[in-house]
Amino acid sequence: MNFQLGMGKFLIRTNSSYWGAKLGVNRNVERYSSETEDRESWEAYVGSELDLYNIGDLNLLTSLMVYPGITATERIRSDFVFDLKYDLPYDFYIKLGFSANYDNKPAADASEFDYVFNSGFGWKW
Repeated sequence: MNFQLGMGKFLIRTNSSYWGAKLGVNRNVERYSSETEDRESWEAYVGSELDLYNIGDLNLLTSLMVYPGITATERIRSDFVFDLKYDLPYDFYIKLGFSANYDNKPAADASEFDYVFNSGFGWKW
């Protein structure tokens, strides 16, 4: 569970794209169902997001967030997202995505890196 308070600024904002940056503080609460000890911490965050849409049949969304620890000073986490969507005829589309998470102080027996590849085929109306 997270609670964030911060601010952001659109660096570019048009009819087909935006690019923004944000920063603030994050309250991070981690509860585990295993015997791993629960953790609570405060973190700063800084990030950027780029969304290119209405550029023909292609949409692209990418973002990067970095969370340096405030109360857990030696901990740093990050989240990266890359999503690509292509519109097909008759309102069908295909989507490809990738997300990666990094934590230099993960829970016991967990990896520092987590990642997900996803794909989809859909229809919008």
